Amino acid sequence: MTGPQQPYGGPPQGYGQQPYGQQPYGQPPFGPQQPPPRKSRAWVIASGLIAVLLVAGGGVLFWMDRQAKVKEAERLLAELSAGPEPTRTVDPSAPPTTTKPPLAADKVEQARAHAEKFVATINTRDEAAAIALTCRKTIAGGVYGIGSKTASAKVVGEPRIVDADRAVFDIEVSPGQVLPIEVYAKPEWCVFY
Repeated sequence: MTGPQQPYGGPPQGYGQQPYGQQPYGQPPFGPQQPPPRKSRAWVIASGLIAVLLVAGGGVLFWMDRQAKVKEAERLLAELSAGPEPTRTVDPSAPPTTTKPPLAADKVEQARAHAEKFVATINTRDEAAAIALTCRKTIAGGVYGIGSKTASAKVVGEPRIVDADRAVFDIEVSPGQVLPIEVYAKPEWCVFY
């Protein structure tokens, strides 16, 4: 046998100290080694949460903007449908007022052409062009707001009213839904909403 038995776990006989002060194979130089640090994934979760919140917030803002435009369009349409109340003569013996003759046929065709241009802006969803065709030049109006949500709008039939300075046309915005627009002969043709 080769000498006295070493206690369990001691170095085996015959090997001795490792040369040049090296540690025995398999042992870490300064005690047990720590596991590598875990990479934090909190920034990935936070980034995803922020992205979801931004998209949701943008969706809410878009929906609120559309709702405001729809309400404005419905209000204007109701205002347009109500129209001004006719004035009444207090004195029945007063002479009747004279009115200008209605628009000539060529003027009615000009009014129809302007109405067709306005309907084209509805179908192309070109709100800026629609505003440019209106009398006030501030908003496109209720007919545009309702019509721009449909597949296609068109001028139908003959004008329902022809006065000295205006013609009222029916615009079909969807099957069975017809809305009126008034086209005035101001210095230039314009749509009154």
